Amino acid sequence: MSAGIIATLILVGVGVLVAIAYVSQSIENAKQERRRQILALQDRTRTGWNLITELPPTYLPTSLRQFLLQYLTARYQDILSIDPKHSGATSQLKNINELNEQPYSSDLDTPEPIFGDLLTAKNAAGRIKDLVNYFAELHKDGALDKAQAQQYINQGKALYAVIKADIGQLTARQVEASDNAKLALAHYNNCRKNLEPFNSKGQMQQRIKFLDERIQALKAKAQEQEKAEQEAKEQEKLKDEWNEFDKGDEDWKIKHEYE
Repeated sequence: MSAGIIATLILVGVGVLVAIAYVSQSIENAKQERRRQILALQDRTRTGWNLITELPPTYLPTSLRQFLLQYLTARYQDILSIDPKHSGATSQLKNINELNEQPYSSDLDTPEPIFGDLLTAKNAAGRIKDLVNYFAELHKDGALDKAQAQQYINQGKALYAVIKADIGQLTARQVEASDNAKLALAHYNNCRKNLEPFNSKGQMQQRIKFLDERIQALKAKAQEQEKAEQEAKEQEKLKDEWNEFDKGDEDWKIKHEYE
């Protein structure tokens, strides 16, 4: 075998090895890209799923919930288009179908907050902030156009305003339980002020009616407490004056006895 043939075979062998390495690397790069895409989709779907399952129905209107379910459905289908055997996406699509079949209602206008404690209310307020940020991120990703994103973001901000009023109302309730009508009245007035934008649109009428009634009742109670406090101060003042007079009279008696 001539040297030329040997050299040619060597070059061919090297070329084959390079081609194999290139194909292998291309396959590995494609796998990594699919993995990256799936991880990105999972990150988006995880946040959306947590919002749907963790926010109380009161603070997740039907329109927002329906959009989130549709968005998650599309993203899980994207995952399956990349990896048809992805068990997590298949399972979540089944869960979404079950949620769609279940009756759902959301009534934001309740006389009092649905929460019994401040911690739970504050946690829900944090999730509403996450909801607003989620819509902003979806707009950046191109999943929402500007008009849709602004509409949903405005709804989220309105929900946050309501839950802030809820937190204020829970605080007012605690203060009222401690029999401090004046301070409780200040908290209720602040809640009422926060809900005024809804009142001008004819919204949140049950809540506003409840607050107006509490404010009127507490105004009368605060006046009574203030009057009682004033009378107590007057009584204390008279008592102090009498003690001073009585003490002076005693000193006069002692002095008189030694004269």
